[in-house]
Amino acid sequence: MKTTLIVTHTDLDGVMAGLTADQTSQSDATILYAEAGAPGIDAVLQQVLDDIEAGKLRKPAHVMLLDNTPSMQMLMQFNQVTGVQPVIYDHHVSNAPVWAEATTVARFITDDTGTSSATELVFKDQRAAFTTLPFWQTLVTLTNLYDTWMWQDAAYDDDVATGSTAQVLNEVLYFLGRERFSTRITAAKEASISSHEKPRDLLTKIFSPVIMGLVDDRMAANAAYVLKKAEAAEFGDLTVGATTYHYAYVTASKQMSEIGNALTSLQDVDFGLVINNGALSFRVAKDKDVDVSLVAAAFNGGGHAKASGAKLRLDWPAILQQAVTTEN
Repeated sequence: MKTTLIVTHTDLDGVMAGLTADQTSQSDATILYAEAGAPGIDAVLQQVLDDIEAGKLRKPAHVMLLDNTPSMQMLMQFNQVTGVQPVIYDHHVSNAPVWAEATTVARFITDDTGTSSATELVFKDQRAAFTTLPFWQTLVTLTNLYDTWMWQDAAYDDDVATGSTAQVLNEVLYFLGRERFSTRITAAKEASISSHEKPRDLLTKIFSPVIMGLVDDRMAANAAYVLKKAEAAEFGDLTVGATTYHYAYVTASKQMSEIGNALTSLQDVDFGLVINNGALSFRVAKDKDVDVSLVAAAFNGGGHAKASGAKLRLDWPAILQQAVTTEN
């Protein structure tokens, strides 16, 4: 293992936060990826500890945990085994109790306003590492707008299409995949790219006109898929504690955020729910006084007030057996 360990999430903010943190380590970092929520990052850190104790890895000198927060128990165990206080950059308000409790075993740089992504938190904290990369600010801005859903605000429907280009950057990630996306971003560090590039032109320089054209075609197809799914929505009621929510839901295999956002616009809906093989994606419109992180917490999930997730552990053999209606 290199001297710095970075563990981050798998979405656009997680990947860009990892690449941003890697720049601050002068590329002397091992980047690992974890699924959302404490169980996801706990599992990755447990594997690191197991490998250290088995002699397969050296203890890292520095640890950065991005776009997620481990459980209190894991932070204490990690600190005890490695002697390292991880620096945690996170903006998921459902993790605030750990931020307050674990200050002796980790250092926290957080946002609870819903306006800063993990990528922006790392960039602002380590800005000196980017003096030779003036274009990085634009990538941070696009990532931040997408991950905080501000890309849809009228303020970013400007003459250089900043808001919609943030959505394009997210699509590029899922079109190329994490490894190829990261390779292109890393290669751009060696290119002569100014800070004055318009957002769309910057992405074209980094990823090529051909890739951008293919992404545009993909987005057009995705828009039709989102509309079709939203039109097929069904409705239900869910009681959590003393509150009963009316929600719209569909099953889908992709575009879960976009479909969830579309569901929130349906009449009298408290939130939209998209289900993908046990993965639950909750979305709520900005103007509604609903905190879906509380709903996700009922399923051992979490996230933001306006967007959260959880995972159902489905025992399919038991479900199928219970569904049998006749005996032979």
